[in-house]
Amino acid sequence: LKNLQMNAEKMSEKAFHEAVNEIIANSEQLYQVDFCDNKTIDAILYNKSLLAKSLHIPFDIQVQIPQQLNIAYVDLICVYANLLDNAIEANCQVDEKQRMLKITSALKMNQLIVKVENAKPANLHIDKSSGSEPHGLGLKILQRTAEKYHGDMFIQDKGHEVSITVFMENVNIGSIS
Repeated sequence: LKNLQMNAEKMSEKAFHEAVNEIIANSEQLYQVDFCDNKTIDAILYNKSLLAKSLHIPFDIQVQIPQQLNIAYVDLICVYANLLDNAIEANCQVDEKQRMLKITSALKMNQLIVKVENAKPANLHIDKSSGSEPHGLGLKILQRTAEKYHGDMFIQDKGHEVSITVFMENVNIGSIS
């Protein structure tokens, strides 16, 4: 880009546009990361993977989700972003050597299953009755979203790690986005 910028005045308009198009094509290939077929979930995973990387959090992604789901995009975003934001935040409270984040997600027997496991401080207790910030409000939103799709949320606090699993039935509950 700097080379193009420095030589822009010396180039013909056609050569300049060709160079710009080549840069765009190359950058599109650079950012084509497909974690799954669902582009909404894929975009969230890509964004959160970059954030995790910048914070030195190892991020293991094992997601097999089809493009079409009967779950509204806004609800998918709510679940994935909320779970990953909480996990990243908890990881930032532990030593870099202890950090870890793993997401597994799949559609099985018409149930969307999203499981996030992450490191956390041992003194940060996470459960469904947690009314304290920062996780309390997010957990309530996750629970409500799961119930909206005839599902549930399960939390396993293991001291230095936590595992949160959200189950949602892949049913059309009305108009979807």
